[in-house]
Amino acid sequence: MLGYSDEEIEPHLSAWERLVHPDDRQAAERASESVARGQATYEAELRLRHKDGHYVQVLSRGFPVRREPGGPVVRIVGTHFDLTDRQKRETERVRTELLTHLVFAQEDERRRIARDMHDQLGEHLTALALRIGRLKQVCGDSAQLAREVDDLEAIARSLDQDVDRLAWELRPTALDDLGLRAALTNYVHDWSNRAGIPAHLHTSGLLDERLAPDLETTLYRIAQEALNNAAKYSRARRVEVILERRHDSVLLVVEDDGIGFEADGDLKGQGFGLVGMRERATLVGGSVEIESAPGQGTTVLVRIDVPSGASSGASHG
Repeated sequence: MLGYSDEEIEPHLSAWERLVHPDDRQAAERASESVARGQATYEAELRLRHKDGHYVQVLSRGFPVRREPGGPVVRIVGTHFDLTDRQKRETERVRTELLTHLVFAQEDERRRIARDMHDQLGEHLTALALRIGRLKQVCGDSAQLAREVDDLEAIARSLDQDVDRLAWELRPTALDDLGLRAALTNYVHDWSNRAGIPAHLHTSGLLDERLAPDLETTLYRIAQEALNNAAKYSRARRVEVILERRHDSVLLVVEDDGIGFEADGDLKGQGFGLVGMRERATLVGGSVEIESAPGQGTTVLVRIDVPSGASSGASHG
């Protein structure tokens, strides 16, 4: 476990104590003192130095051996259990919990900012448009003043459109109010117009039910990232998006007929987006598979297990 041969370590307590990490020596001393005081067993988590210099987390358990009851300890019999795998699992669990909290806290913040932009800025822009309309009525016969007011009206319309677009990009209200199917329909249509690539959404099994909010958000963001990647890298002539609710799962497929890439090779610029998609899917117990080859297009396949009856209905906040 520590890389030493039997001949390299003296079978004596002091030899093991020398391998203990400096920060864990007090814990080792407390364990030794407990058996010296008469405790029947000991247990402690320690880091022991491996032969190559790094430290291994172990659980040390054992018991003292005495020649007679109450007599001095003549030896200690114990075992060190390697906790490296457990430590990795715990680290991954904590990382997943923190990432989950971060991702969905970010979505909550996006939702709040989008609604504030839509409600507050939208209200002010509506008031501004009304004021400009009244100003046009009092321009009289001044052609120059009328042109200035027309310019102000054009700026106000542009601001109103920008606010709507930014709020929609932050968090589309359709995702919360109408569900994934409606939000994705709107996004695919808008993306196709912006990217100049024909795109079609095909849905099945989601007519009368809503998925849990975290699942809908995850699938929407993954579809968004997959389409953004297609616009940046694929040189595709068409894109097909499939959203299917099956008996025990939900499938999302984003497929393009572009130039493709070596899916097992260096993903370069696409790497971060693909990592993000996989991490998002993992947070809700899903998986992402990438199928691609040079000249063969790219398919992003997302699968999330959703037992029958696990949908949230139509009541979303």
